[in-house]
Amino acid sequence: MKHYLAKFYRAFYRIFYLTAVSLLVTATSHAYEAMTGYVQYSANSLQDRCVVNVESSFNRIRNRSDIMGVHKGVYAHNGGHWQGVARLQNGNNQYVAISHSTSGTTGGFVIAQMASRNTDGVRYRSNRFSYYSKFKDTAPVSTDKVIKHVLPISQATGNRYDHIGGIQIYGDTLLLPAENRTNSANTSINTEVLFYDVSNPANPVIRPYSVASSHDSAGNVAIIRLQNGKYLLGVGRDTGIQFYVSTTTSLADPNTSFTPYYHWRFSVDGLGSGSIDYNWPDSQPTTYQAITFLMGCNGSIYVAGTHNNVAIPGWGEDWADLYRITNGSGNSLVLTKRGKKHVWCEELSAQQCDLLAAGGLYVDTQGELILYSTEHGLDGPSGSIKMAEFAAERTSCPTINDAWVELFDDDTFGDRHLLIDYVDRNLKPYVNYTYDAMESFNDKASSVRWCIPSGYAMKVYQNDSYGGSALTLSGTGTLQTYSNLKNQSFGDKISSSKFVSQ
Repeated sequence: MKHYLAKFYRAFYRIFYLTAVSLLVTATSHAYEAMTGYVQYSANSLQDRCVVNVESSFNRIRNRSDIMGVHKGVYAHNGGHWQGVARLQNGNNQYVAISHSTSGTTGGFVIAQMASRNTDGVRYRSNRFSYYSKFKDTAPVSTDKVIKHVLPISQATGNRYDHIGGIQIYGDTLLLPAENRTNSANTSINTEVLFYDVSNPANPVIRPYSVASSHDSAGNVAIIRLQNGKYLLGVGRDTGIQFYVSTTTSLADPNTSFTPYYHWRFSVDGLGSGSIDYNWPDSQPTTYQAITFLMGCNGSIYVAGTHNNVAIPGWGEDWADLYRITNGSGNSLVLTKRGKKHVWCEELSAQQCDLLAAGGLYVDTQGELILYSTEHGLDGPSGSIKMAEFAAERTSCPTINDAWVELFDDDTFGDRHLLIDYVDRNLKPYVNYTYDAMESFNDKASSVRWCIPSGYAMKVYQNDSYGGSALTLSGTGTLQTYSNLKNQSFGDKISSSKFVSQ
């Protein structure tokens, strides 16, 4: 009898709570807002960068990463762990923000400059190449380091927090979801979304407003601009997203505020028909660690979430999911699942990232997606922060500098990989796969994918130093594959390789 009474009281409380929250949101909600993004029809714009084809780009995100890292620089802490990561869209595209939590003190964020990386706003590629050392032993390039550490104090409430969750960059604004208040400046507020001006990445400046709540949960945040110029804000609360709409059309306006629009809950609203599956990480610790709003260049709006399905750092599987956001009846919103991506953070003999920790998506200057993640703690070589970059695979390569070849340990592109970019062809000893720096890939490759322009090729050889029989991977300017190298009589035979002209 006690079991059934407990179930009854839980159900009653749930109905009462959801009804009360629904009435509160309805009483203060905006008028109907069309879920269409503010499109400038340019993937290269700063403030409203769009994705040419969101679903295609998401589905082409590589399962395996470019292994990266940053030195901790001015970051002097050793406790706590990383929570969110976002690549800035300004500052020559060379900066990333990483949020952190600490136990019993104040959470915050760092700004790292990737000074050795490109300034064109596309994939960074690995900054941990060493000609003779394995990735797990190689620290990042020395110039790639943390240059600023910020411990936020809310200008709106005076509150501090020890947990800064999944973050998002929008133009020159960094959004931080903050929870676990550590002082008593305003005890009626338990969580806030804080806003920082990062137009000068080396000197972030907090904006005077925030989105404050008595709710205990604010694990992640996302933002996008609507067609009417106002901003749609999403805050991850429990098993759903609380949506808000801004009162102004500029995040630089000090009078900006956000009004509740709709509280979408998986347990109440579910996922829209046409979803590829009906799964949502609906309980701790598998709820999304980070969410990112994305806009297609046709005005469509999506939200991507990242998570790990096990609560122990370095365990479990790392996933990213994609949902289309559309209007329902009245102010209600519909989330329809349109993509899911399993990525591997354990790569080349070491754990390189963890979506239980920091994750976040970035729109590059060519309208493609890149997923970033960091490790959970601070465990990189020479005290560095390990990172991973999962870029959308490019299926065309008009110039030789776009060329790449990816070898896999198993057939059908499974298990470990070795990604060889033409521009990085001299950074590893591809002349001899038996070297430690080649991560034990000698006589291991069982499948291959490549994109090389016409007039060029990669030749792979049976022996080191380009000896023995050879297989030519000719370029056509488009994606080519061999799902099983045994069919070319070259399974588990590759010992050296080089790019050549044809």
